[in-house]
Amino acid sequence: MSSTTTHSLNFRIIDKALSLFLPDIKFDESEDELNFQHEDSRKAMFYLFTALISIPISIGLTVFDFVNKPLVAIIVDSSFTAFLIISVLLLRYPQARKMIYRILFVLFLFVLISNLSDPSEFSSTIFFVFLLPTTSFYLMGRKEGAIWVFIMMLIVSIIMQLNMNSIAPTVTMSTSIRILITLAVMSFLLYGLEYFRDRYLERLQSSLNEIKVLRGVIPICAYCKNIRDDKGSWQHLESYVKDHSNAKFSDGICPSCMEIKYPEVQ
Repeated sequence: MSSTTTHSLNFRIIDKALSLFLPDIKFDESEDELNFQHEDSRKAMFYLFTALISIPISIGLTVFDFVNKPLVAIIVDSSFTAFLIISVLLLRYPQARKMIYRILFVLFLFVLISNLSDPSEFSSTIFFVFLLPTTSFYLMGRKEGAIWVFIMMLIVSIIMQLNMNSIAPTVTMSTSIRILITLAVMSFLLYGLEYFRDRYLERLQSSLNEIKVLRGVIPICAYCKNIRDDKGSWQHLESYVKDHSNAKFSDGICPSCMEIKYPEVQ
């Protein structure tokens, strides 16, 4: 078995496993690809893939919390892990997905507040802040994603200010400014990426709406070449093609017919 075949087989196995949680995403074995029905399905697949990777990591951190952290931090981290597992099971319901994303973002913010408030955990937790802009813009769109990013930056700013005003600060003003500038630049770039992606999808959908393609078996008369439509009526070939595509006909006459119909014309 070639490496290309093995690589394709591995992806098919992963796709089939993920599609078990998302019934609205069907795996087409004849085309070796997933048939996404709409944008929401692609976002759900991204969330599911991310959640399945995050769950074992989150469980490990929660177990570690039971030994090394206070009760409040344990409750917050355990709630986040539990909801992450529940959300994977609820993801099969399309109408619940938006609410799942919002609840997870709220819990994620609580986890950040709990960990960033601990001076000993600040330096190791601040890197997780950069995960929210990436996921919020993709899952929630440009407008709502910007709101979540603004809330997160406000929370981070307040926590860093409180940290600097504490007796034993672990973050300096210079570090705080660099973190906020990096977050702002990253969020701006992600907003722009999402904006241009939306514009591309709108133009692509507009182009697809204008395209008419003839497919399948077309019943045609063997003698007169008329075509039977879906209603059972017979149409001229030209009329049928005009109604089912963007093609247009221009009348003319071929050399063979010219010799038969107008033999006197040289």
